[in-house]
Amino acid sequence: MKRTLLTAILLTALLHVSTDLHGVITSRPRLAVIITVDGLQGGCLSAFMPKFGTGGFRRIITGGAYNPNGKCAYIPSGKCSDYASLSAGTVPAYHGMVADRFFSTLDEEVISALDDARYESINSALTLSPRNLQTTTIADELKLADPRSRVYSIGLDPESAILMGGHLADCALWIDNGTALVATSKYYDDGLPDWAAKINTDNTVGLQMARFWSPDIDMSSYMFPARTVPSFTGARPIFYQMDATATVEEQVRSFKRTPNVNAVIKALAIRALRDEALGSDNSPDLLCVEFNARHANEGYGLCAETEDMYLSLDRTIGELLDAIDISVGLDNVVIVLTGNHIEQSSPQRLASSRINSGTFNASRTMALLNSYLMALYGQGRWVSGYYARNIHLNRRLIEDSGIDFDEIQSAAARLMLEFTGVHTAYTESRIQYVSGSDNDMATKLRNGHFKNRSGDVVFTLMPGWFEVDSEGNNIGVTSRFQSNVPIAVMGYEIPAGRTSMWYEDIVPTLCRILEIPAPNGTTGDAVEF
Repeated sequence: MKRTLLTAILLTALLHVSTDLHGVITSRPRLAVIITVDGLQGGCLSAFMPKFGTGGFRRIITGGAYNPNGKCAYIPSGKCSDYASLSAGTVPAYHGMVADRFFSTLDEEVISALDDARYESINSALTLSPRNLQTTTIADELKLADPRSRVYSIGLDPESAILMGGHLADCALWIDNGTALVATSKYYDDGLPDWAAKINTDNTVGLQMARFWSPDIDMSSYMFPARTVPSFTGARPIFYQMDATATVEEQVRSFKRTPNVNAVIKALAIRALRDEALGSDNSPDLLCVEFNARHANEGYGLCAETEDMYLSLDRTIGELLDAIDISVGLDNVVIVLTGNHIEQSSPQRLASSRINSGTFNASRTMALLNSYLMALYGQGRWVSGYYARNIHLNRRLIEDSGIDFDEIQSAAARLMLEFTGVHTAYTESRIQYVSGSDNDMATKLRNGHFKNRSGDVVFTLMPGWFEVDSEGNNIGVTSRFQSNVPIAVMGYEIPAGRTSMWYEDIVPTLCRILEIPAPNGTTGDAVEF
């Protein structure tokens, strides 16, 4: 009887150990899963927690370490900045992803941060790769530590999929806006996996796009009223239905703002988990998955649409966790749940609430700035380019004209301060010498600044102000000085409770748990639980 009990104890202990390349017994998870949610808000998780089931958000948040208001050490500039900072454990000043797009001084135009003409895509017209990512990521370090480890990254868009997968992922997949198909870049040697191709063959994306977004519960049961009056098919209310007259790209973009898209992402994640046998051996694997929590009326506060998004996503995440538990066992897995930085209130909502807000038109402002510099320094195109509050000056013209570069930078910054809605303006030379706490705005600007991609003059807008393009469309870069995201880490020997973890701390913490080196540009800290 004692021998049987001893055998059971030893077998249980062995479930928690693995052998590395040198035959040394180590204790670490067999699978790491990073779940990101586009638009995830801590306030929404708190508000809807009483209505969540036990298997999704609640399981992760109450079962591990949780920070509802995780900070970041840089001023947010878009999805690329966020996902690169997450996967590299550092700030844009090191990884180089300063925005989703930036002005290229070489091409003299605004380009995608992932643009790479050397690599075409499968099921997409885009040419993309992670070459502009300047540091390693957790995926890279995992593959470098053990080439047998497998990494699969699945995102709503190529930016999230590629940056979570890093340079060495086995594959990075996304739902392409132009084709409505699951796509990947030919940068990844394995191409499109058979299980992903099966999703396309089954027309899974098309079928989900054609589905109505209908609430699962009675409209009177929602905590908050709907922002828009739902349409009806018989007695069934509908929040969304596909516009058959729209272009494919418009249809896909709208589809990605519904809970229906999460069904496709979940199907891909479960197929990767099972068909690739992730977590089945002693070489730790990594699965990165991005879901959606955003909808067309997201900037108007809590409403029935938001509640339905979260309730649906709660079930979807629960189904993914169940699949992981069946395939690998949650005791052998470490799971991260987090999001990216978004603007929580639309300019329309702030204005209607009589709160200070406004819109900033950059194209008109740059024209006025160039006229001002011509008045000071003579005729010429002194402003060579602009994108997302980064002003690029014409260095060749300035040098040829014998003008002191610091002087013209300062002149441009001084004028920017005169425009309504502009809060601060910094020259590049001033940003480089900023020092202080990571909570300081100037330090966050420095952390978000990368040479040759960021501007010669960088400015910020007043809280509540939004930058718009020539057609009045919001370019999507938040004007908040401090934007928080929820962070939860659950699983392998992680006790339940609150943590003070920052956004850049997530990956070094995971690397410590996986017993691999942190990415080579890491500035975050490995948190001890």
